[in-house]
Order: sequence, then structure tokens, then C-alpha cells
Amino acid sequence: MGTVLKRWCAGTFLVAVVTFGTIACSSGDVPPTLSDDERARLVDRVEEQSSWIESPSCQVEVFRQDGDTTYGWADCMTSASASTSEQELLQGESYPFRIDGDQIRVPGDGGAYEEDLKEIFPEDLRAAIEEHSVGLP
Repeated sequence: MGTVLKRWCAGTFLVAVVTFGTIACSSGDVPPTLSDDERARLVDRVEEQSSWIESPSCQVEVFRQDGDTTYGWADCMTSASASTSEQELLQGESYPFRIDGDQIRVPGDGGAYEEDLKEIFPEDLRAAIEEHSVGLP
């Protein structure tokens, strides 16, 4: 009887571990899936309002959307059509952004960067921002 009870307890424990592990892995923040039109509008807004590059071409990753607020990361470069000569250097920049309705916010440079991150982004997104920032000047 003791062996049967031990096996039953071990089996129940194993099922509980697998169940809770599955729930924990599936409950994480999954970046939202945007339609092609939504993604195009988002990229257009980032290119028009936040990049200092003339005629940028940007790729955007969305971390999370909360209602009218979108948090993400942009990688922008000079678009091929903006180049007037082969000797022109490509310009590029990468940065986190937050869009609230029609307003886009990005952290400032230098000493203001860390302070702006704390003001603009929720604490749970700062790790994702730091991962993207690795290796940037």
C-alpha cells in the first residue's frame, strides 16, 4: 500500500509541475500581432515624427500595446532613395519609443536618457530596452 501511495503522490506531483510550467510559459507578454496596415501606419509615424535622419527607412518591433499606448523599438537608416551619391555615408539610429495616440516620445541623449526611460517606459519593459541597447554607442 505504501508503494502505491508513493507512486500516486509522485505522479500527481509530476502532473502538477508540468501543468504549472505550461501555464507559466504561456502567460508571458507576447508581442501583439499587427495587421499589415497597422504595422505600416506605425512605421510611417515613427519615420515621420521621431527620426532625425532625412528620409529614414525604419524597422519597428512592438513590445506591447496598452489601449492607445504602444511601446517598441525602432531601427532606422537612411533610405536608399535619399542617397544622392555613392560616397554618402549611411546614417543609422536605434531607439525605444512610446506612442500615446498621436504623440510619440523617445528618450533624450546623454544624461537625460536614463531619467527619460524611467519616465516614459514601465519598469517591466526596461529589460527589453536594455537588451536592444547592447552594443549601441
